[in-house]
Amino acid sequence: MAEQNRKSDSERRWRNQAKSTVDLYIEAIYAEARRRDMAYESRSVIGMSVDFRGQIPRGSGFSGFCKLGAKIDRMSRDIITQDHLTAVEWIDRLPEIFRDAIVYDRALRGREKVVAVDPMRPGSPVTKLWTDELCAEDLHCTKDAFKRRVSDGYFELERVMGLRERQVA
Repeated sequence: MAEQNRKSDSERRWRNQAKSTVDLYIEAIYAEARRRDMAYESRSVIGMSVDFRGQIPRGSGFSGFCKLGAKIDRMSRDIITQDHLTAVEWIDRLPEIFRDAIVYDRALRGREKVVAVDPMRPGSPVTKLWTDELCAEDLHCTKDAFKRRVSDGYFELERVMGLRERQVA
């Protein structure tokens, strides 16, 4: 009978820490993307704050065109902590093929994505499930190569985080 590749408790803890780090990295990327999107929306909130001498200006109260409150809520929701910055620093040290694979693993694999909405049946959108095959196709590699990149990517991230160096031989 073939011996299975079982992980020790410390290796499982390392892997969970690495996955949490990837989650923080993804949060930071999404926050930066939202911040960039807001910069291109009408008048900037920061510019209005300067105009109003650092005070948050009062909205008109008419929700049809006053979107200031929603913008401020969106800005305050995207707080980037030192943990986020550390995660970005660690993951940016990885080779691109590993970085892409572990981000796809945490952000997409096993989730559904809306592909299209039928106007005649808006309640039943067409979705696709991000399987190993679709992730691999999107990353221009085979399914086996994608799985190997995910595994190797987490191993390398654990090393970058300093977890693997503590391993007793």
